[in-house]
Amino acid sequence: MTAQQISEMEQAMQEEHRQDLEALERLKRYLHNGGGGGAQEQAGRLHSLDRAAFGLDDDEETETSTLTGKVEEVFNQNPTARWTVPKMLHYLREIRFELKAQKPQASVGLIFQKLRKRGSIRIVKRGSGRSPNIYMWVQQDAAANETGRPAAARS
Repeated sequence: MTAQQISEMEQAMQEEHRQDLEALERLKRYLHNGGGGGAQEQAGRLHSLDRAAFGLDDDEETETSTLTGKVEEVFNQNPTARWTVPKMLHYLREIRFELKAQKPQASVGLIFQKLRKRGSIRIVKRGSGRSPNIYMWVQQDAAANETGRPAAARS
């Protein structure tokens, strides 16, 4: 290495060091002026964002903001109606409910299964081939039939 090259490297390093010091000074001024809030304030914002991302808001409409809550609400609003997965999906699209899943029909089908296991809905007519199962809301006061079995065990 020549003396010229060493001198150029030294100047480059000094310039880089100067830029780092300037950046550090800007950061100090930013923090001193309250830029971005304190660590606790930022943590609070992140916590609220996390709660919102997982649907844990304290809003009044949390039950109907989820797909499961909306499907359950639709069943409960008209307990004598008979629903299939495609019919429910069509209705949700008709009322412009936001369906975020890539395959919403599969999501609605899984929700129907979950509600059936809970005993909230039951299969009225089992489908076969291209015909889907037909479901109906289980009346809460009639959750147990004459034999004393829970609604989930009947279907």
